[in-house]
Amino acid sequence: MRDTRAFPGYFQRLVQSTVATAIRKKDPPVDSIDERLVAKISSRVDHDILAAVFLQSYLHLLPPREREVLQLEWVEGLTPGEIRSRLGLTRGGLSAAKSRGISRLRGIVTREAGRLQAEVSRG
Repeated sequence: MRDTRAFPGYFQRLVQSTVATAIRKKDPPVDSIDERLVAKISSRVDHDILAAVFLQSYLHLLPPREREVLQLEWVEGLTPGEIRSRLGLTRGGLSAAKSRGISRLRGIVTREAGRLQAEVSRG
């Protein structure tokens, strides 16, 4: 891939098509899909990089503050104290932003999975 900025989109599409194929074939539960996907890709990509790319492909859908908090912790590996200092947040503010971000991210991924399942069911 020549333009590395395109990788998150490429990776997101790869995950979507793998899940869609598994649903079409009526394969085992999602946990098994995740394991197969990781096994398929892990020989080429470090697990930490894989997780970071997956997260970044969805983080852009979050509100700015929540996106910043999750990206600083999960992608950049900062401690809660470092994040609070960088963003000027209190402990409660950081906790609330992180909790909201995780909840919204879970909703986004759940809706995306439902959309894919509906798309596969249609044909």
